[in-house]
Formats: sequence, C-alpha cells, structure tokens
Amino acid sequence: SGHVSDPRLPATSQINGDSLFRLVEGIRLYRAIPGAKLFLSGGPGFDTTPNAEIMATVVEQMGIPPEDIIIENTPANTEEEAKLVKRRIKHAPFILVTSSVHMPRAINIFQQHDMNPVPAPTDFIFKGSTRFSPKDLYPSSNNIVLTERLLYEYLGKFWFRLKPLVSER
Repeated sequence: SGHVSDPRLPATSQINGDSLFRLVEGIRLYRAIPGAKLFLSGGPGFDTTPNAEIMATVVEQMGIPPEDIIIENTPANTEEEAKLVKRRIKHAPFILVTSSVHMPRAINIFQQHDMNPVPAPTDFIFKGSTRFSPKDLYPSSNNIVLTERLLYEYLGKFWFRLKPLVSER
C-alpha cells in the first residue's frame, strides 16, 4: 500500500515516499496544464483507508479544488487501474504518472487496454553520475530497497506474461 492511515499524522506524513513522488509530479503537471484534472487511484491494500482518499486529502490541502479531483478507491493493481481509466476517459489523451521503474510495465498494461498514455515518470532510482566512485564499494541499505523494487517489477512483468496462459486453462 502507498500509505499508512494514522489520524494523528498529517496526510502528507501518511503517504509513503513512492506515492508522494507521484503525487507531487501530478500536482506539478496539473498546475502546468490548463483545464487538467487529477485522477487519483489506489485501493486500501492492507489498510482500512484507500490510498486514493489519502492522496485526495493531500491535494486538496495543496489547493487543488475538489471538482478537479477524480478518485478511484478500489483498484488493487495497475491492470484494475487501466480498466477504470478506460471506462472514465475512453480514448482521450492522458498523462500517466508513476515511478520510473514501474513505467514500462504500466505503459504495457495500458496499451493492452487500447490506451496510449503520455508517460511522465518520476521517482528515478538512478540519478547523477553513472561513473564508478569509491563510494560504490560501501554497503548500503538503499541497495536492499533498490533490489526489492526491481524484483517487484520483474515479478510483475513475469506475471503479466504468465497470466493469459494460466487463465486459458
């Protein structure tokens, strides 16, 4: 889940880093594009409150009018999100904001549903110089997080390809 509900905390502190990166980029694009709407999606995951509702609270607190916010609080995964987006906007152009590591799989899923989103990746894993540095030799807990995110995406790609074969039986 992209958040942890805790009414003692401000909504911005209930959202995890991944969701916050996406939300900030969505707000930036909303402000840059006249007439834009923010489509927020995400179910509750293992929480009681859907992620989309926590994100909506944040964007309203950031000054986005409620009439410009579209909330889908049931999807559990990207494929369900793609189906909901298609039902809402049909073939209208839209910008898809997600993490850079998730973007290729997300685009693939949306294209499978006959949509062609404009990608707006955020939360880049690899930043700065790609040259070797002695710092690269030191152990880092960040590498564990990076490995987890990459494994999650590889498993997601694997399941995306395997699912049609399994559902045919």
